[in-house]
Amino acid sequence: MEQVLVVEAEKINHLLVENNLLTEDTEAIIKAILKNCYYCDRDVAENCDLLKQIIPYVVLRKVDEIFIVERLKKQTEKRLHGKLSIGIGGHINPGAGDANNPIEHGLLRELHEEVKICTVEKINYIGVINDLSTPVSNYHIGIVYEIWTSDNIYVLETDKMAGSWQKIAHVREVYDYLETWSQIILKYIEKEMHHIN
Repeated sequence: MEQVLVVEAEKINHLLVENNLLTEDTEAIIKAILKNCYYCDRDVAENCDLLKQIIPYVVLRKVDEIFIVERLKKQTEKRLHGKLSIGIGGHINPGAGDANNPIEHGLLRELHEEVKICTVEKINYIGVINDLSTPVSNYHIGIVYEIWTSDNIYVLETDKMAGSWQKIAHVREVYDYLETWSQIILKYIEKEMHHIN
């Protein structure tokens, strides 16, 4: 039985001030998660309104491109099959808890299980996704990072997903096919780019 990292919703709901990507004053959310998290059977967590599963979610970037993946039919989460994503991530399983921060440890472990990336130039923490719009996201909290690299990236789990670098303009064209978390993050990236330009 798979176990995943969870936190009781009541421990963090008062900090989730918006149904969106939270980027300001999120330190209190992370502290509350790390203080109160524990491992629970995934089958229980997936059907319990009282729990939030913690999902590290990383966007891979270089210059004006984003690495985009398509979730194939062999992926565990059937509700996401055929969806496009600009985020790579997954549940945190026991073993990541040995680190001081199981979220960051789980992020790197999940990343290296799914893709081959040789050079990480920079890792930025972006914020927390609180999305109540779909049955999948309602039971999860996303801890979002971006990794910058100039490398080619190769999908390792080719039976579960396909991936490629795409210009941000192209990702915008397939917006309707993106899973909701990716739609939220794309809006954030476009906003940030607009501020820079």
